[in-house]
Amino acid sequence: MPDSNEASSFERLFEPGGISLNPEGTLLAVASDGIYSVPSGKRVHRIPAGSDSVLFGSDGLLWTCVIGGLVQIFEPKQWKSVARLEFEDPYGGSFVHLFPHTDDGSVVIWIAAGQDGQAIFWARHRKGKIDVEMFPELSDTAPRALNPWLEEFLVVSEGELQLYDYPRGPLKGRLVWPEEEEYGLAECVVYVDEDRAVVSSLDDRLFLIDVDKMRIIDPVTIATEAGIGWTYRLAPGRFVTVQGPERNHLAVWNVPPR
Repeated sequence: MPDSNEASSFERLFEPGGISLNPEGTLLAVASDGIYSVPSGKRVHRIPAGSDSVLFGSDGLLWTCVIGGLVQIFEPKQWKSVARLEFEDPYGGSFVHLFPHTDDGSVVIWIAAGQDGQAIFWARHRKGKIDVEMFPELSDTAPRALNPWLEEFLVVSEGELQLYDYPRGPLKGRLVWPEEEEYGLAECVVYVDEDRAVVSSLDDRLFLIDVDKMRIIDPVTIATEAGIGWTYRLAPGRFVTVQGPERNHLAVWNVPPR
């Protein structure tokens, strides 16, 4: 059973894509605000106004994305733009969030337009050029979870957990949520190792999933009682939840090996 043995609370509100730490852990980017030195807490550079989501890549470059479909990349010395692309938002004026990708030089863009729909894009940076590809099969989707070990990803869509081949599909597995569960699936899903993942429910519980068989593993639930916002993988068998009514509480979870 996963257990939480580390927790921290912060005054700042955490939202997906709103903050990002560089690979060395020395710089913190805050969307529509600036770059801060982690040791000193001082702002060392302003981020362009209107940057709704930020993400440091594994190469140290800073990605930003703006509502309406503008993505830019900045180098971390002079903070000059090294690549820029405007892509089509299929819904117009959608919220945008950047998420980590398992490939160097790549990120995931999730756009959300409420009841109008949501979409996932794969974005890749090569030699000063950004390419963006929309995943075609999903129009009602939460943010995805890429498997760091295999060419596949999980996503919560239309009330069920779905497993796709990366990057273009097809659908190769699904977990229809049990009818005996009073509350359905929430948006959070994260791989903890090659063939297990954790998903959250709308009543703020965590479920450990066997991805190969697409079934819930016993023991079924791990209660948090803290209002789960988002989940992020830290390392094999280790992930963090952003939780609490104010989304300002971090809890680190450990999942024992099989």
